[in-house]
Amino acid sequence: MESSIPWDGSAAYGKMIKKKAILVSREWFPYVHKVLGLPDVPDTRYREGLLSKAALDVYQCIQHKEGIDTRELRSQAGMKAKEMKSTFDNALIELQGSLDIVISGVKERVNELGEINGWNSTSYETVEHWIASSRVKELSISREVAASILQVKLASVCSPEAFTYLQKQFHLK
Repeated sequence: MESSIPWDGSAAYGKMIKKKAILVSREWFPYVHKVLGLPDVPDTRYREGLLSKAALDVYQCIQHKEGIDTRELRSQAGMKAKEMKSTFDNALIELQGSLDIVISGVKERVNELGEINGWNSTSYETVEHWIASSRVKELSISREVAASILQVKLASVCSPEAFTYLQKQFHLK
């Protein structure tokens, strides 16, 4: 099956809202990031008790190797054991929900001979890396101003029902 997700940097993809995967265009992402992203870096949030140790470990592995695939990431984070799968999955959801990481693509699994073998694997990168590599302009405006602009943008393209739903998800009301 061919993927319809644009891995060329034209949109960010991840479980950014209530564990639901969404695509956000490069043009809209700075506003979404300003509204939903957390102001402190993961290390600071961990020290303040606002980020789990598992999420910090996973983040640091991704930061060390941008574009790392799920299999290698689990191994590098020390969560390869079956009983660590839930911890690992929750760490990924936590990091996507705080807009620290995005899904950067899918890698094919290959055997020692270079032949495609098995299921594809999702790969991840930090939001900072995605922003830089996708040439997204970061905003130097407040969260409140970004929220107002995002609200106007949403109102211009959404049905009234969708607009009401997204206002709630983006905490715009």
